Amino acid sequence: MAVASLVLGILGVTVGLCLWFLPVMPVLAVVFGHISLGRINSGGLPGRGLAITGIVTGYVGLALAAILLVVTIFGAITPSGPTF
Repeated sequence: MAVASLVLGILGVTVGLCLWFLPVMPVLAVVFGHISLGRINSGGLPGRGLAITGIVTGYVGLALAAILLVVTIFGAITPSGPTF
């Protein structure tokens, strides 16, 4: 699950923003990262770094999606022509 979190986090930051799947992949990265981190901490399994990296990239993807959403809404509200 830690590897899935990392892959989804990276895809959420790069591909997810281009294809307008805004919060799907980063949200899954954060969820999988937290689940795998809980399993790693309770069972002494390897992969802690992968889980943390997946969580961080997931939150970065969510932040970028929020910024893109705000910019899109702001661009739709502002007038596009010259104002005299």
